[in-house]
Amino acid sequence: MTPVISFLNMKGGVGKSTLCFNIAYTIANHFKKRVLVLDMDPQFNTTQALIEKYYNSEAYIGLVEEEKTVLRVFQGQKSIIQRGNEDNDFSPEDIILELEENLSLICGNLDLIMVESSQRGTENLLDSFIRKIVEKNDYEYIFIDCPPTYSFYTTSSLIASNYYFAPVKPDMYSVLGVDLLSSVIRNVNSINRANVSCLGMIFTLVRNSATQRRIIDSLKEKNKNIKVFESEMTYFQYSESGRIDTFMYDMDKTKAEIIEIAEEFMNELESKKRS
Repeated sequence: MTPVISFLNMKGGVGKSTLCFNIAYTIANHFKKRVLVLDMDPQFNTTQALIEKYYNSEAYIGLVEEEKTVLRVFQGQKSIIQRGNEDNDFSPEDIILELEENLSLICGNLDLIMVESSQRGTENLLDSFIRKIVEKNDYEYIFIDCPPTYSFYTTSSLIASNYYFAPVKPDMYSVLGVDLLSSVIRNVNSINRANVSCLGMIFTLVRNSATQRRIIDSLKEKNKNIKVFESEMTYFQYSESGRIDTFMYDMDKTKAEIIEIAEEFMNELESKKRS
């Protein structure tokens, strides 16, 4: 069964999207595993990075016009009577963009903010859609980039996921963010009868200051029931000020680090599978 992993934190600016597309890119290129990335964040930063890497912004506009984004999954909410004779059925392959042999993308869309979540069953549409993908494709990993909010998009993503992966920036707000995230997971599992569990927590944008180390040690002590990754994503200025289409795997200063993170990520998934 293909594992589905949501990249999630209730706080923005922690490198969540950066980590999502960099791990996916590294697993695809270095470890030669097939990865599908699905962008559920209305800010669609992951989509922008991958599109710029393989195409350009004009290509993305064309995909939006052709309705080849994740928004298509949620456009079948109307009842049969409301739809009339409109045929809304489509195949997952209609919106999956193959970037290269081992890496594919379902693009995000700002118009996701207009999706109505009030209609019963809307939160389960993504889960049903991903099940169709798994039945027909041999992806070894499916990643979902989630928004940093407790929202319809987050709930939909978690219902469809086996695990969530939590990037955490070691600052004064981290403790609150981790506690809030745990509460969100409990609520989603309870209310929606989901069964998503924590793959692990990884510290990001680490500068190795004494203050950050104290925060990291404190969070490790407080969250002994959560797997804390040994590998970390260190702060590197180029990741914020450089070109959007230059990934960690492409740069000498960060290549070894992202390989280490991706390898620990895969090993932890294998460990979960065995247990």
